[in-house]
Amino acid sequence: DEQHNIMQEVVETKKPVRSRTESERKASTSSSTTQPKEQNEKWKSASSPKSHEVTWHKKYNELKSYKEKHGHCLVPQKYTPDIKLGQWVMAQRRQYTLQQNGKKSSFDGPSGKKRVELLDEIGFVWRVQRRGPRGAYGELRRLKRHVDAAHDLDSENEVL
Repeated sequence: DEQHNIMQEVVETKKPVRSRTESERKASTSSSTTQPKEQNEKWKSASSPKSHEVTWHKKYNELKSYKEKHGHCLVPQKYTPDIKLGQWVMAQRRQYTLQQNGKKSSFDGPSGKKRVELLDEIGFVWRVQRRGPRGAYGELRRLKRHVDAAHDLDSENEVL
């Protein structure tokens, strides 16, 4: 009986859901596609070439600081103090590879050429050896499994 009373209370306190009218739907879709001019301008400026250039130089300066601290530009992809820096470094390598392969890249044009020069000046490493299963670390893991398996066989032979 108590459970029934609680359920009745919940039902009574819930407001009925009203579906939107056709005119309300049209108004909401038209307003979302025609945003205020100042908002459009704000978005344009946020993705303008100038802001991209500012962001690039900010990350470049962070990379220079990293190099001063660590002595190299090999920022790990998942560098925990600044994950975005590791991602940015990876993006620079990707853009460089695209350019080297004759594909469209952010390093195309005069400003791109200058960026490559700036990164070269600080000793940026454009190609790194893979780690993990496809790199040297993976080769060591495979070798260790082979040695362990051989050791296990030797152990079994001693018991027999």
